[in-house]
Amino acid sequence: MTEFADEYHRQVEEAGGMDPYVKEKLHVRKPLLDRIRRYTPPKGRILELGAGTSILSQALSREGYDVTCVDHDPNIVSLQEEIRDQMGGNAKSILADLRTFKPNGPVDTTFNNGVLEHLPEDVIIENINRVLAYSRMYIFGIPTRFNHGNLMGDEQLWSYGKWKDLLSQTTAETVETFSYFSRRRIREAINRLLACKLYHFSTGVGFVLRNSKQKNTAYGRLDLNENTGNGGTDYPPDWAEIDSTSVPDIVCPPPGPESKKYQLMAEHHTQGFSSQVKGFPVVFKRAHGMTMEDVDGNTYIDMSSGICVANIGHSHPHVVRAVNTASKQLMNCHDFTTPQKAQLLERIPTIVPYAGITQLFPSGTDAVEAGLRMARSVTGKPGTLGLNMGFHGKTLGAASITRDQGDLTRHFHQAPRPHCYRCDLGLDYQTCKLGCAEQISMMLTSHPDIGVVVVEPIQGWAGAQIPPTDYLPSLRKICDQHGVLLMADEILTGMGRTGRMFCMEHSGVEPDILIVGKGLGNGIPIAATILHEKHKTSMGDVSASSTFGGNPVACSAACAVLDVFERENIVERGRNLGVFLRNRFDELRERYDIIGDVRGMGCYLGMEIVHDRSSKEPDPASALSIYQRAFSKGLVWIPANHILRIAPPLIMSKETAERAVNIIGESIRETLQLSQ
Repeated sequence: MTEFADEYHRQVEEAGGMDPYVKEKLHVRKPLLDRIRRYTPPKGRILELGAGTSILSQALSREGYDVTCVDHDPNIVSLQEEIRDQMGGNAKSILADLRTFKPNGPVDTTFNNGVLEHLPEDVIIENINRVLAYSRMYIFGIPTRFNHGNLMGDEQLWSYGKWKDLLSQTTAETVETFSYFSRRRIREAINRLLACKLYHFSTGVGFVLRNSKQKNTAYGRLDLNENTGNGGTDYPPDWAEIDSTSVPDIVCPPPGPESKKYQLMAEHHTQGFSSQVKGFPVVFKRAHGMTMEDVDGNTYIDMSSGICVANIGHSHPHVVRAVNTASKQLMNCHDFTTPQKAQLLERIPTIVPYAGITQLFPSGTDAVEAGLRMARSVTGKPGTLGLNMGFHGKTLGAASITRDQGDLTRHFHQAPRPHCYRCDLGLDYQTCKLGCAEQISMMLTSHPDIGVVVVEPIQGWAGAQIPPTDYLPSLRKICDQHGVLLMADEILTGMGRTGRMFCMEHSGVEPDILIVGKGLGNGIPIAATILHEKHKTSMGDVSASSTFGGNPVACSAACAVLDVFERENIVERGRNLGVFLRNRFDELRERYDIIGDVRGMGCYLGMEIVHDRSSKEPDPASALSIYQRAFSKGLVWIPANHILRIAPPLIMSKETAERAVNIIGESIRETLQLSQ
């Protein structure tokens, strides 16, 4: 074995075995792996040059890609085969001269990691041109150095500039530049020296290239944003930053005269406004990041995100640009496939690994209805079971499993919800042995027509009602025992809202059908119904066509949203913000007895307002007073009868969130003073 192979075996031993070693390597190389997935069509052909341990290739092969590993060292090729057997992959190994190797046909994506940096400059240029001659995309990383030089300070600037200069001498078009690690001070130094804006830079830089003479985007990422020379991004990292001391800014007691004028106009022609609007009928004209402005010039802190829509902030510049670009090209073509639609469908499995079939729709309610049709197709059973106080939409089928509205149509049933603070069954969680779940099991036995159970992992309209930790795993087991599908409505809780990309991930439960919406488009209407891959072959022909389903502008927006999630680490940012807010809400509960319960997860939290904690009697009058007072002080949030909810953009700073919580505290104190 070569020294490299010996070093590999040593690292595996130090890691504690193959599994932890692979997990660590995939984590470190995730930026590279993510881009290979993004730019390669499903089951596409991938080539790895200078394969090393070929861990990435074996991982990709297990996902269905056709992967080949090439190396010039016979010992490394043998090691590739060893890794393949240990990982259970099927990537092929080839012994060949990397300087002259050509595959027997076109390749979707060629990639390598840490190879080019060791070559002379003329060889690098020649290699890039050669690879781009047979590959649609070429993706490579330079993890730590350039031409054997360990980089510090100004040398990093030199390295990045050197690579940009080299690439300009090739046939390559730089589609994206990405980083392995963030180095803020280095980035700031580079910006000063170059008088520019470089948003991503590090000791590890990667490039996504394609031949500048080839404009084939049939499968790959679209030109939603031209290369800006800013590390592959088209917006500054501080685009949403504000001086937290400057907000809220109330210049006119709201609702002001302009708000009243427009609201009166609307009420003359329509009805059915939400409780949020009824409680405080302001009229908004613009929003940016984490703030909103009404028509009277008042600026508010947004703690609602349009009810869990603007998860990455209002009018995110990357999404705005994607929408503008797409709308100039094609705004609608019924349900024909477009590059934007294909790209989004290709990327859904990167956030839902078990995705088998994805159908796109313009609204969450449409997606719920499609999920019910899917379930009937898979199981052959017409019945549906929902939970009391749930909310799934306002069309007939969705409304029949929404809240406690009775049986609006045949074969729709309702079961008690898991509400431990105020149990529907009058039980105590410590001794009930999940009586609410047992009720579902009994109903499935007595109603053999039921083919699907529909749940929100956190009930929204019911007031951020979160089930006990063992509820969803128990429900999964019950559904499996009865041959019933489990459908998770994550329209509200998905897209990072609860500290994971999807709330179901907290329980380790994979639903048979997943409904996604709201935050997927960040303000542009789009939703998805996703069927688990294990049911893909058992589903009959269900019509998924929709006039605006898979709309190219909406799909462009959704792809841009996924870009932002990757680039800005949105899920982790939301998780950290959620911990901060939960601690502050718990402090308010300790201070004020009127708060009977604080619940929720991540950046979706609620507080239940009661007359006293012993009786737990709801106090909707005080809740309305608190809601309206906070709103008048510049806080946009969400009422649910006697329960008050917050759902801020996941990018909100802790300083701004602190000001919002202080406003809530002030409003509670004033309400209590008036009631005494």
